[in-house]
Amino acid sequence: MTEDIYRELQERLDHYSVGFPSTQSGIELDILKELFSPDDAAMFLSMTQKLETCEEVAERTGKTLSEVAAKLKDMTERGLLFRLKRGESVRYGAV
Repeated sequence: MTEDIYRELQERLDHYSVGFPSTQSGIELDILKELFSPDDAAMFLSMTQKLETCEEVAERTGKTLSEVAAKLKDMTERGLLFRLKRGESVRYGAV
């Protein structure tokens, strides 16, 4: 199951402009495992390229607002998600 989430993440990333292709050796999965926990990967896969608030993500995923806010903040600080902050408005996206 864990391998599946990293393969799904790799495939999603490969559709983005920079790409993240698969290799025969599977090294791309090792890289993703170093960057993303299984929970991080699941959160990333639940995101869209559309910028959304924590509230929107929490509502869509069924997770609590505090859980989502903490996870998105952490992932942004590690460079795994994009965050746009304008005044008090904060939006996140998988871009």
